[in-house]
Amino acid sequence: MSRTPKNFLDDIRGCCPDHILAYMTKHPPRRRASHVSDFIQLAHQLDPEWHKRPGIITAACRKFLYRRRTEIAEGKEQPVKEVTVISDYQAVRSYLSKLQKAKKLPSDTLLPPVPRSSDVFSEKECNILGYLSLADAVQAPSLEAALNDIAQQIEQHRQIILAKCKKIVIDGYHEFSKTQEMIKRSDIEEIRKTTDNLDPTMQSRYGQNLSYFSHSHPNGFINLVAYIAEEQGGLYTRKSFPGAHHAHSWSTSKIKKHLGITDDFAVAAMCIIVDELGINVTDLCNAKVQKTRDGEFIAIREDGSVTITTLKPRANALKQRHAPRTIDPDDVTADNIDANIVLCMLLEMRSLHAKTLTSNYLFAMDSSSKTRASETEAYRMLGARRKAAFKEIIKSLPSWVIEAQPTMPKIRVSRGLLKWLESGGDALSASIYLGNSLLTALRNYIPPEIQEFVHRKKLRDHQNIMLFVSDGLSAADSDKTNNTNNTQNIAKEQLIALVKNLQRNNRMTGTNEAHRLIYFLCSAKTIELIVSYAKYGNDRDLIKTCKSIIIKIEDEGSRKMIKMLADAIPRDMSFEFIEEIMNEKA
Repeated sequence: MSRTPKNFLDDIRGCCPDHILAYMTKHPPRRRASHVSDFIQLAHQLDPEWHKRPGIITAACRKFLYRRRTEIAEGKEQPVKEVTVISDYQAVRSYLSKLQKAKKLPSDTLLPPVPRSSDVFSEKECNILGYLSLADAVQAPSLEAALNDIAQQIEQHRQIILAKCKKIVIDGYHEFSKTQEMIKRSDIEEIRKTTDNLDPTMQSRYGQNLSYFSHSHPNGFINLVAYIAEEQGGLYTRKSFPGAHHAHSWSTSKIKKHLGITDDFAVAAMCIIVDELGINVTDLCNAKVQKTRDGEFIAIREDGSVTITTLKPRANALKQRHAPRTIDPDDVTADNIDANIVLCMLLEMRSLHAKTLTSNYLFAMDSSSKTRASETEAYRMLGARRKAAFKEIIKSLPSWVIEAQPTMPKIRVSRGLLKWLESGGDALSASIYLGNSLLTALRNYIPPEIQEFVHRKKLRDHQNIMLFVSDGLSAADSDKTNNTNNTQNIAKEQLIALVKNLQRNNRMTGTNEAHRLIYFLCSAKTIELIVSYAKYGNDRDLIKTCKSIIIKIEDEGSRKMIKMLADAIPRDMSFEFIEEIMNEKA
């Protein structure tokens, strides 16, 4: 089915000769038809005989790019993004090339190449939480400061958004969990005996029988919730039953919280799941519960863990994510709730609507419109609805969060970047989280400038570490009783030296990147200690330094060093002697 607008040919009919028009009628543009139309009209303005003059076509291409860059994005108060401009021009250029090959345009026409974005960081920055610019990062006193500023900016915005989402989910589930008790306390059995939903035992001040759903009825609210849940399949539709109008006086949004997934609950739940599991927002919206022909499904395992398998359309592949059970559902709070608990809540809350609508979507929801058979697509979290609900959540946050214009996809991309930074630039950890190939993760999600920062830091860290091996403190020797205390003391002294070195570096400011060399004496005990601290330690800077030494040994160490590293087993030991040094005043 063609996506070409119906009025496409009408718009260009007077701007090109019949033979080109006939070709375009038979072979219309497959994408960006409106921009192809804009280009032809622009070229015609420059010269009515544009299709015969290569110079005019080339000039029109350049002018199209200029105009597109200066246009304001539809529905926004900012220019069109550079990547959008490039994509639009790429489609136009591709179609012009097609006309060239069909001999409808001069063969010697020079079509300007598709430009590369000259501001990749700014474009990628638009996909990251916060508003730190490349200029800010460059002004940082050191590489560490630049990378830390970026990470802290992301973390600051991420935490406040997730805290709000977690509260919405906890509060929403708390309201939903009251529903069964409300049904038990309601007059649902008495209501079923009537045809007009009027209570024969209660009259209004005008002498009329009172509606079971009226504000004046002592059980009005719980009766309405119980009736919609039991008799309407959990779906509320205006004028669908006697007394339905009372829902507006009680607030339909308040009622829907007791019947299933609401818009704000769905979006808040998505944010938590996306942040932890790295699922693409659109893929999560389309998630199915029962196994489909394509292989999509969600399952709760015997150990309480949840497996969610979604379809990634562009890659035409299934992506499976695993959310382990880490906390008891009875102990869940807004501070410790995770993707596992959220998915279990969603599966429980969707059940009534899913049954009524015969929907397999995870986010089966009420749309407040008349139920249309076999149209389950309308009763789920669609794009516009999702974006509107997310905007409402963000509006309740501080102005500095709103001004940074966060979006749901930014949460996923930002967490992927954080994982990449925390791993010291390990693309594998980011690609596993994002569910993309290594190349795609680096190309589309990690800004090149940040990649360069991390690369330079790796080089400098390697250059600042000098490795030595102690021949008298081999792995075998360290097990002997008479050497045990000695090797342990040397190992401790090594780690203390690292701490003091970091403290000196932290006090140094300026842009000269001056750092003291780290001299590390390799033995079985010293390597075991840094491996243990890298896994179980608390100080972030010291953990990074320990990891840098480990990488240095892996990359440049002797066979003896590498063997000692391979034999080292991390132990969860006491690091009190390190904490004492860290707490000392400079």
